[in-house]
Amino acid sequence: DMVRLGVTEGARITLASDHGRMEGTATPFDLPPGSALAYYPEANVLCGTAVDPRSHTPAFKSVPVWIEPMNGR
Repeated sequence: DMVRLGVTEGARITLASDHGRMEGTATPFDLPPGSALAYYPEANVLCGTAVDPRSHTPAFKSVPVWIEPMNGR
């Protein structure tokens, strides 16, 4: 995905979701296409407060995000 998005290793990026934004550094990993990896607790800002109504499990493992380059930073 990094190549497709034109993001190079070490580039400063913004990860964003419907719930928040965080800054980070792009690092390649062997992940399935369309996947991203971020470290807790910094990534918690991307997660909402929704829980499964039956199990009350937080929806932390599947949070849709998009990546934005931080031009000039």
